Amino acid sequence: MRISQLQTKQSNRVNIEELHALNSAYGQRLSGKDLIFLIGYPAFIIGGLVFLMTYVWWAVVIAVLSGLYLGYKIILPQTVARRYETQSFLARNKFLTLMTQVMEDHSRTVDQSLQMVAKRLDGELQIELSQLIAALNVGSDPQRVSELLKALGQKYRTDLFFGQYLDQLETILQEGKENVEALQEILTYHNKVLEKMNEFRRIKDTLWAGVKIMTIAFLGMILLMHAASYIMTGNLDQYIQGFAHHFIGYTIAAICSVSFFFIFKKFFRDYFDDSVTELEVRTKK
Repeated sequence: MRISQLQTKQSNRVNIEELHALNSAYGQRLSGKDLIFLIGYPAFIIGGLVFLMTYVWWAVVIAVLSGLYLGYKIILPQTVARRYETQSFLARNKFLTLMTQVMEDHSRTVDQSLQMVAKRLDGELQIELSQLIAALNVGSDPQRVSELLKALGQKYRTDLFFGQYLDQLETILQEGKENVEALQEILTYHNKVLEKMNEFRRIKDTLWAGVKIMTIAFLGMILLMHAASYIMTGNLDQYIQGFAHHFIGYTIAAICSVSFFFIFKKFFRDYFDDSVTELEVRTKK
């Protein structure tokens, strides 16, 4: 799910209620602790660094507001979106795995298999499958079943192999010809996508560890300057007057603060971009 889907068209603001709904699709609503941490953490880090560099209250206020913006506009919605996408993909993978295993028994029909599998699922996908099962049981209207399958495939259109799996189920329902081998092949590809996605995220987690090390190293350098001032004079006046409140200190603080903000902003946008399962066709105009 793209993050633009979590913003209202009128104000382009993140809709907290939509985030609650998205987070509860496979879990619980966002807690106050989640909101405070995801929004407040970047404000605390950026504000703290600026405070230690400048000891100027208005600069700290600007830094805190910048951190709140970063948390509210990027980290919070992207974290919820990734959590949802991960849980949703795992639910679809579990569905494909269970459905393929059940369909290996040729004595079972598709609707019987769906009923068995749906009981072992949870969350949003279980509800969607329940609607499909109801359509199969009530009159078995082929057109209605086809519409539900297409709607389900359209909703998860970025998951190409899930869509192909639904197409195979529709073919079985319409023609009555089972092709378990095709289902197994699609499941194999879906498992490979899951492995690739996990590998992709492990690489990103390594990069995130590098960003944290960079931040800690920068903080350590500032604290060493504080320590040097205290050791030489017994207080922090030399650091504050000789560096923090000096033109050079203001310049370095401004460059570092702005750089950190844009580094974090760019990093988190890339960190949460998990378009492994998407196929984009771009045409040149």
